[in-house]
Amino acid sequence: MGFKRKFSGNILKSFWVGLCLFILQLGLICHLTDPGFGSTQNDLLAFMGVLSFPSGAVMAVVFEPFFDYDPFSFTFLWFCTFVAGYVQWFVVIPEIRDSGIISLGLSTKPATENRSNLPATTSNEKPARPRARKFPRRTHLVRAFDKQGRTPLERALMTRPRRY
Repeated sequence: MGFKRKFSGNILKSFWVGLCLFILQLGLICHLTDPGFGSTQNDLLAFMGVLSFPSGAVMAVVFEPFFDYDPFSFTFLWFCTFVAGYVQWFVVIPEIRDSGIISLGLSTKPATENRSNLPATTSNEKPARPRARKFPRRTHLVRAFDKQGRTPLERALMTRPRRY
């Protein structure tokens, strides 16, 4: 299972990094073809913030006042959101998941009883038999089908409501 998780994690990491690099290339190419491409640049950075949410969105808000519509500012803001997202998704989250905070202890075996402090039984003593459970007798059974072949739901829907 460890290999499968690591393999799928590497595929996911490669896909995420590739998508982020695609956004960087697209932003720089858009700036070369149209220097006044502010709205496109904002859209690309918003998408980058979504990929690295929530840490990338925090970085975008922190560095937004210093942002100008030039390739250097775009690259710097992209780099900040990329590093924040990478650290978040591929360093912090796997560490939290492996430490057991998120797993709720479901992957660990339950603790066994410590039998050393239990009183020892001799071979002459028979262990006590547990009492058989007595279940309450059902007094009212709903039949699955009546004589006409209707289910309880059909019978309930077909009967007229009672007036109290």
